[in-house]
Amino acid sequence: MARRVKVPAAAWADYAWQGKTDQRHRSEIRDRRDEYREQVAKLHSPERHAYVAVAEAEDSIAGYIAWSVDPARGDGSVTILAVPAEHRRHHVGAALCEHAFDQMRTLGAEVVEISTGGDPFHAPARALYEKLGCTPLPVTVYCRQL
Repeated sequence: MARRVKVPAAAWADYAWQGKTDQRHRSEIRDRRDEYREQVAKLHSPERHAYVAVAEAEDSIAGYIAWSVDPARGDGSVTILAVPAEHRRHHVGAALCEHAFDQMRTLGAEVVEISTGGDPFHAPARALYEKLGCTPLPVTVYCRQL
């Protein structure tokens, strides 16, 4: 049974917000904190093959990961990996990913998808994923202001 934990918003606090799309995204995060709290609470739903693991350090949360598995397709997906700045570079993200990958494998997944941003802020995440054996795919996402 999952226990309720408080998820630190600090995991995103030091993001280097740059262009207009990022500024818009930043304001959405600020304006949607209650929505995100509700969304995070729903990430763990075993009946939907969706799970969450939390890493703790002393009396604080060192990070969390959410993932899902599609048993029929044999694939898994990391929904979110969040590690606050003070816990980064201590192998918390790697341990959370390895735990989730092991759980996905147990549930029948043969491949996992994990994604992150292409900007400089997300370079450490990309390095982590590559160190874990993940292969980057050449994907381009387009945005247009309407």
